[in-house]
Amino acid sequence: MSKQLRLFEDEKANEKPANAKKPLRTGGAFDAIVEEYRWLYDTFREEDLYSEDLKLIADILGPEAAFVLVLKLGGVQLSIPKRGLNRAIQRYIRENFDGGNVRQLAVKCGVTAGFVYSCISKNT
Repeated sequence: MSKQLRLFEDEKANEKPANAKKPLRTGGAFDAIVEEYRWLYDTFREEDLYSEDLKLIADILGPEAAFVLVLKLGGVQLSIPKRGLNRAIQRYIRENFDGGNVRQLAVKCGVTAGFVYSCISKNT
């Protein structure tokens, strides 16, 4: 028997596994969507996450995020490019380069020193 996924902790149930994650709470529209579909969310179970991608999303962001994604974007194929943060990383490097911290920036940003030099040269 699989456990039922829960968005909100029951006020009565204070027992929580040591490795339990806090629910994702972004507020506003996110909470409104879950509340609108509370009737369906309350019956939503772990086995409903049939794909490995959804299980990964539920593990990282929480089951309620996976539920909302399926509810609102079900049928849509999404691609999350690894380079999705490149512009922000480049901007961070340019803003924080002090002339002697190439290696530190490379390590912090998870890029090569060559990438850091490339970012700096684009700024000049």
